[in-house]
Amino acid sequence: MVRRPGSPQDAVRGYCTQGQGRKCAKSLVVVSVGNTLRGDDGIAQALCRQLLETYNTRVCYFDIGPYTCHLPACLNGHDAAIVVDAIEARNGVGRSSIVDLRAVVDRGLELCLRSSHGLSLLDELALPEKGADLPPSIHLFGVEVNDVGFGEGLSKQTQLCLPGLVDTLANLIEELIKEVPANA
Repeated sequence: MVRRPGSPQDAVRGYCTQGQGRKCAKSLVVVSVGNTLRGDDGIAQALCRQLLETYNTRVCYFDIGPYTCHLPACLNGHDAAIVVDAIEARNGVGRSSIVDLRAVVDRGLELCLRSSHGLSLLDELALPEKGADLPPSIHLFGVEVNDVGFGEGLSKQTQLCLPGLVDTLANLIEELIKEVPANA
């Protein structure tokens, strides 16, 4: 991983081939959000770890942990984005929801999915950093979880759901890769 001063890599774990303020050659970025020290809140990192080997040559990836303030910087310079995060369980642990965040932000709508983080993802996207070039396509891949108490590792209930969630997220990645051609 190459570190560039002033880039998102200074604050988060990840990689991107873009230079400061330039378009990235990989048009899709995947960002995992969550605190791996709070049980199932680390679901995003667990999912992305399983997919990283398959997609690391075709997508950029950032793990911003619980620090959603870095989200606009990670999305900058890409044409499409997937934000993977744990959401409050309403319909059952391990169920996923895919939401077009760009449409929600642009229309000033309220997101009915609750994250376990202080500031919502919508707040971060509505207040982009100066000069941020947010993608026209931003999707939330939210995974319903129940156990976000202190402790490392996913609950057994969430672990059992991982294979299906990996497949669903991989399908979304493939769909977006086809829709958004790589930048030249």
